[in-house]
Amino acid sequence: WKDCAIELAATAFYYARPGAVDRAPPITAERLRVAQLVFDPPGVPGALEAELLPVVATSADLAYETQLLEPVASGAWSGWRQLWVRAAAPGEWIELELPIEHPGRHTLTLHPTASFDYGTLRLAIDGAAPLAPIATYAEMLTAPRPIELGTFDFGSRARVRIEVVDRDPRSKPPHYSFGIDCFV
Repeated sequence: WKDCAIELAATAFYYARPGAVDRAPPITAERLRVAQLVFDPPGVPGALEAELLPVVATSADLAYETQLLEPVASGAWSGWRQLWVRAAAPGEWIELELPIEHPGRHTLTLHPTASFDYGTLRLAIDGAAPLAPIATYAEMLTAPRPIELGTFDFGSRARVRIEVVDRDPRSKPPHYSFGIDCFV
């Protein structure tokens, strides 16, 4: 889906013999109004959309943005968007802040995208030791699949640092990009 202006026009022709009478109701602005279409793609229930989370820190000159993605054969992205991070080398990272609605012990699940130019990630929650590496390479763009990260004790906010640490040898340049759909 692309943001764009769409204009619609309707044309009607009446063919009648001379002297014919048109009994159609008058054409008014109200009758010509076109219903506004609303783009509202489905999301993952309870998701914290990565592209909407505050970015609290990054490695120097790290490029990132919200990327709009249409569904593919393997599935769809929550809200059809992801946080796309264009890391260029191992060691580049981004840190996100997750709002925690109910502080306490919760299981955290990551929904990463896999693709042909994506790297291997390592996450750290609230400054703790990094978790096991997560490979996000795939031969083609693949919709996110949930990966349970573990159960953690959270306050009202949590910081998640996502660092690219390696790449698959088959990964295409730039080799180290990654996409995060959401956390649940």
